[in-house]
Amino acid sequence: MNPTVICTNMSLTTLPSFQTEEDPFARYPSGGGFYAQKFLYFEDNLITEIPAGAFSALGDLYPGANLTIDLSYNQINHIDTNALDGLSNNTVSLILRGNQLTSLSPALLSAWSLETLDISYNPLTSIDSNIVQGLAPMLKQFFVSVDHMKEMPKALSYLQAVLISVDGIRETEFEIKLQDNAHTEMLTELFISNSSLKDLSGVPCRFPNLRHLHLEENYDLRADMFGKCNSVENLTLNSLGIEKCNLTSVEISMYRQVRYLRLSENLFENVPESVLSLSEVWMVDLSYNQITSIDDEDFKGLGILADIILDGNPLTYISDSAFSTNNLRYLSLRKTLLTTIPTAVMNTQGLSSLSLPDNAIECSCVAMAHLNGWNMKYSNAHCKDDPDTSVYTYINDNLPLCTGQ
Repeated sequence: MNPTVICTNMSLTTLPSFQTEEDPFARYPSGGGFYAQKFLYFEDNLITEIPAGAFSALGDLYPGANLTIDLSYNQINHIDTNALDGLSNNTVSLILRGNQLTSLSPALLSAWSLETLDISYNPLTSIDSNIVQGLAPMLKQFFVSVDHMKEMPKALSYLQAVLISVDGIRETEFEIKLQDNAHTEMLTELFISNSSLKDLSGVPCRFPNLRHLHLEENYDLRADMFGKCNSVENLTLNSLGIEKCNLTSVEISMYRQVRYLRLSENLFENVPESVLSLSEVWMVDLSYNQITSIDDEDFKGLGILADIILDGNPLTYISDSAFSTNNLRYLSLRKTLLTTIPTAVMNTQGLSSLSLPDNAIECSCVAMAHLNGWNMKYSNAHCKDDPDTSVYTYINDNLPLCTGQ
């Protein structure tokens, strides 16, 4: 591991001085000097400010190192103008998530390279455009909450980041105020949470090189949230997550290159039809929806689909050929209403791992007759009437007795 200091949840009211005469990690075989990254975690304390020169000793101790300083969930409401003095030779990731900041401090400009800045879940009422403009050339990852602002701040148009996370947008359409400059094509990861957005057509139209898009707790989204975008050719999205958004249907067929699809914690009663358009999809997570059955057509033709997660659905039925056209390796059915292991798993030749905990599986000769000879060592289900007996054990030890083998 890289050298790490962990001082979380210790009721600290001030930052330590970091004064030391030598590298405390130098005595280890791979020594502190060998590692390019250093991590300092101070989450969940009672720190109220970052004073002048707070980290200067770290700059002296680790010149040129990448420093990650995590001060999440403290009570910081003030950052001294000279707080980051002494770090001019370091690349810095500063995590200030969940504090009491109402504006950005000019101190952020004094770090030679502030690569990551997380100021999400702070009661920010404004964002200084000059500070963002000054940070933009070096800032690669930016996390912010704008729910205390009347609209998306213009300052965000100066960003040149590869990853942006915005929480609390209070608009119905995704307006082009985010990285609205010549560096738009640099954006590869976008996270949007806790918004009132209905239309997200501005995302695929504006960011053609986006690789990862994650939407969470955006309860007003329309099923055709990308419907007004005409730029649907050669989209490069690899990972799409639309979670905790209360959707009952969704239109995502425009993202045909998606490999990882997460649609958990919505209100789907069936597998969304547009999933069948994702011919390159490798993993589908539909956990914690309202799906009661999986039929032959639900995943038909998805030839490289290897992982399916259906945890927490009120599933009672899976058709015998539900996965016959897939390349299924992993199937998770945790906490469903299934009482027997579906025949579909017997008909899926490549399946190597089946997750079935928290199901009331009936272990009897009648209920498991169709599983005779099945060899699934990586199944972690247990019998309803005998929790100490795994389904795998019952199939291998008891089932042969039923048939006299």
